[in-house]
Amino acid sequence: ALSRATAPYLVPAGDKTTGACQWVRDPDFGIDESGQSIEAPSQFRYIGSKRWQLGYQKYSNGYNYRIMDLDEHGANPANRRDISGDLAPQHGSFVKLTEAEYRYLETWEQVVTLLDKVKPIHEVLPTDESRTAIEKAGHALADDLGSFAANAAAMQEALAALEKALEKTPAFTAANGYVAEYYNTNFDFSQTLTGLPDGDYEVTVQGFYRMGGINEATAAHNGGTEELNAIFYANSVETPMLSLYDGSASGDYTMSPYNYPDNVGGADEAFNRKHLYVNTIRLSVSGGTLKIGIRKDKHVGADWCCFDNFTLRYLGRTDAVTAIRIDGVKGTERCSSLKGMYISEIDNYHGVYIQNGQKKIKKLN
Repeated sequence: ALSRATAPYLVPAGDKTTGACQWVRDPDFGIDESGQSIEAPSQFRYIGSKRWQLGYQKYSNGYNYRIMDLDEHGANPANRRDISGDLAPQHGSFVKLTEAEYRYLETWEQVVTLLDKVKPIHEVLPTDESRTAIEKAGHALADDLGSFAANAAAMQEALAALEKALEKTPAFTAANGYVAEYYNTNFDFSQTLTGLPDGDYEVTVQGFYRMGGINEATAAHNGGTEELNAIFYANSVETPMLSLYDGSASGDYTMSPYNYPDNVGGADEAFNRKHLYVNTIRLSVSGGTLKIGIRKDKHVGADWCCFDNFTLRYLGRTDAVTAIRIDGVKGTERCSSLKGMYISEIDNYHGVYIQNGQKKIKKLN
């Protein structure tokens, strides 16, 4: 079996004698393979994820390599499964990185994260800074410049350009890569964007709401009494945040055994690896101002709202029907609207009309 132990220090504190035990075994952490022998655990995280993966080998009844999910603290094992694919993994295997290589990977993650923030901003409010940043990031991420030093320098240059682009756009702020959450409290989280071109927009955010603790929330959902108290809004348009137990996630999670997200690590995986829980609003903006946010003003004990990855997409501008009118209709043929209704007072009608089987309009001068 595998166990887990924690300690406040990696080595005994200076005033402790050699060999003083500061490690404490976690009584809630235990991995057993039905009595089979287990050896050589390996723990790692995917780039961009705060959740840990734990791999190991069981060998007393045939060799088998296994892996499972842990939370951001290396606890709460779940989703145990065989390692599959074309790889031939070996237990206890780690890739050794130099400090420079580790810093390069950190910069790579920051560039990928900030690039996803700058691109939608550039679509709506293009600037020289954002255009340059996107070009440098694409160059650093896609091109091999022939040496590690050159690749690392290009990645650092891309990161600096992306940060500068975000600084030059005061209506937007750079995200720090973490999932936001509100637990057991009411809130109103919002941001007002100004200087936007008028037209149609699509606003999205990945997020969910759980109505109370797990037992209460699952009972309400299964019993049809669930209330979605967290509201996603954009100006005057609003919609409830998706339930944690929304049907779109049922292919990835189950009630029994229960494995829905229950911490920010699980939410991060749902949003950024499984790409679930996308909430969408479409609206028209007039006057260049858009306030987007999420709020909750009804409290339920232990309720939980988690979200990440707001996006804003400009859909364009549609000419209004009020910009055209009929002028000087002549002829004896009857006129009708696009819905096929007869227009009795054509002189007072404004819009598109049909006469003699043809659509006729005239733009206002």
